[in-house]
Amino acid sequence: MSVQPEPYDAFEAVVRRAGPAMLAYARRRVDAETAQDVVADALLVLWRRRHELARSGGPERERADEIAWAIGVTRGCLANAQRSSRRHLSLVGRLASLERLPPVVEVSSDLDEGPDEELHAALGSLRKEDQELLRLWAWDELKPAQIAVVIDTTPEVVSVRLHRAKKRLGALLEGSSTRTSAPTPR
Repeated sequence: MSVQPEPYDAFEAVVRRAGPAMLAYARRRVDAETAQDVVADALLVLWRRRHELARSGGPERERADEIAWAIGVTRGCLANAQRSSRRHLSLVGRLASLERLPPVVEVSSDLDEGPDEELHAALGSLRKEDQELLRLWAWDELKPAQIAVVIDTTPEVVSVRLHRAKKRLGALLEGSSTRTSAPTPR
């Protein structure tokens, strides 16, 4: 007879394992303050859904799947936060036009600036879905089966979409390198 952990103990163990990955996921996509808010919201969702941990195998559940599940919850909370932010900016914009207030300027993140601007530019020109797949694979180091848990699809679909996204990114990078390495006319 095995002893089932208390719900709080199981939740705490999952947070200990998945928390750093959740925060890293959010911080690579938004500023640090927003990332902390998103992770806090995700932790609340995880607490409310802790019964799913027990149904999925409890302590025997694979840790990678727990992390992927937690990142999926974080992804949903991030999407909610971004929708809320867009609605807020839209409302402020409408109010500004009524009151003749100075326009609101959205602060952009410096996440895509760095040593490899070509890569970030090429990545930014891909569809949002392809960007997300490539970031989950490269930044978060998730396998296709784990990415499938995050985006709620099958591993087979992820493998095909990831392969195609890599090909598109490679073609964009190949095109930009031939433009920059071509001899200049004299």
